[in-house]
Amino acid sequence: MNRTKNFLKTSAVVFSGQMIIGVGAIQGQVSANDALQDSGDAGARFSQIISEPGNEKGAVLSPDGLTTAFVSDKDGSSSIYLRYSDGQISRVTSSLHNAGNPTWSPDGNRIAFYSDRSGYRGIWVLDVGEPDAAAEAITPTNMTAFHASWSPVGDRIAFISDSAGSYDVWTVALEGGHLVRVTDHPDNEWWPRWSPDGRDIVFYTTWGDAMTDIWTIGADGSNLNQITNNNAEDYRPTWSPDGSLIAFVSNRENQSDLWVVPAGGGAATRVTNDNSYRDFLSWSPDGDALIVSYQPNTSIYAISVTGDAPQQLTSDSGSEFGPSVSPTGRWLLYEARYQREENIWLLPLDDGNPRVLAGVNEFQTAGAWSPDGATIAFVQGLGGDPRSANLWTAPSEGGMPRKLTDVGYVSDPVWCEQGNSIVFSVREGEQGRTQLWKVPSTGGVAVVMTDLPDHNRPTDCSPDGSRILLTQSETGAYRGSPTGEGRILEISVFGGDPVVLRGDRPGEGGRWSPDGSTIAFVSNENGVPAIFIMPANGGRATAVTGGEGTQSWPSWSPDGKQLFAAMSNGGFDIWRIELQDLLQDLD
Repeated sequence: MNRTKNFLKTSAVVFSGQMIIGVGAIQGQVSANDALQDSGDAGARFSQIISEPGNEKGAVLSPDGLTTAFVSDKDGSSSIYLRYSDGQISRVTSSLHNAGNPTWSPDGNRIAFYSDRSGYRGIWVLDVGEPDAAAEAITPTNMTAFHASWSPVGDRIAFISDSAGSYDVWTVALEGGHLVRVTDHPDNEWWPRWSPDGRDIVFYTTWGDAMTDIWTIGADGSNLNQITNNNAEDYRPTWSPDGSLIAFVSNRENQSDLWVVPAGGGAATRVTNDNSYRDFLSWSPDGDALIVSYQPNTSIYAISVTGDAPQQLTSDSGSEFGPSVSPTGRWLLYEARYQREENIWLLPLDDGNPRVLAGVNEFQTAGAWSPDGATIAFVQGLGGDPRSANLWTAPSEGGMPRKLTDVGYVSDPVWCEQGNSIVFSVREGEQGRTQLWKVPSTGGVAVVMTDLPDHNRPTDCSPDGSRILLTQSETGAYRGSPTGEGRILEISVFGGDPVVLRGDRPGEGGRWSPDGSTIAFVSNENGVPAIFIMPANGGRATAVTGGEGTQSWPSWSPDGKQLFAAMSNGGFDIWRIELQDLLQDLD
């Protein structure tokens, strides 16, 4: 049996509920098909984040990066929709009239868009959360206007209009409606976008030749500057958040790809290389990703322009789950089920082949690292019979295992009190409750800690070793097949009354970050089990995944920047999840 685990880079991970993929450097190139299947080579990688029945385009991220506005015709007409960080989608504008080209106000509270509801295609603004009927016309209702773009301070909107003959760049004040014509040229200009400092507007035009090029102009009509000059169509320019780059679409070299160019002009750099038409570019707020619509499916994708793709760490014919990184960050512990065997395995994270922790003749589950990484606690029983399931420990570098209990029905060990004790759960027979127990880690008398209703399973001990997170559920939550329906409680390592951390909101498998500031857990509050993080002292929970297959309880990396979890796509495999800026965004 081949148990070698290949380090396969994959195409998808969720940041704030959006699927993002990574590139090693902005100049990398890779085809979309290769990127979606195996991103082992450097280059831009794609992941689909919106796929509705109709055609989707015009995707733009909100300033906080949590919500995507986009256009879809799935209900017959062209309408504005919002995709929230939990994956939910709602329609913003009515299907009675067409709307498109959404763009967020700088504070994220309003959306500007074009609509033909007045008989002309004009610019309208709607407060997020308000009904379609509350939208206000910003341009005169008898003036054709589209391609809206907010100024950085939110007081003006740039747009395109042919009210003076050719299509020119205009701006309008939100208060008072004062109009300014920025360009005045017999040729047409398109797609104006404000620079982050509000001084300039970028657009594309056919000035001077038959091909479209990228230009910038001061918001007052001064300082005209040509950015690209190529025998190709360059269009859809968009500033990076720091104003240093302009991304655009081009058919250079006879194929349609994404490019970036310094904002002051210079050599352009290709970001993609797969000849797939893209429309309506939008940068992520941190400047790390571009959000685009991608053909032939005309769905929304994200393309990262910095960083690495997430890694799928195991891929085999069996199932792997329950991942946990050693305190040194050197080893990944996980459970693997191959045919009729289930054992604890150790995989070196710096490349190499995995090995079994201790024998293969009995079922082993629920591996847990000691604080110093020298010892692993686990549950072992004959043939998976819960009556014989007891607590064992074994040296992580290899050696004879040691049995610590002889009570049966044991599960879920966690190390506490700086590694001096192990807390675990014991079920009271086949149909009884499940309570917390504790035993010295070197062996000794095991004692009952709790007398609580339902099933109670310890999931983690605080970094200082004094408190325990536990999951309470009516059905008995299990780390290898979470439903996200339990409750997360906290209790002292010395016993006492537990405290409910999330009120009546569901959750299970809580794990403290190494610094104790954040708790990761699984919840089905959005309809499917997904991984969330929340401040340890309370506050808003943020979805880290969107429910891509059933996930295991999460596990933190030693530096607190990554989570590890098992996700199912037929069989369980282990995935690494980069948290990026999500931790900074927690309330």
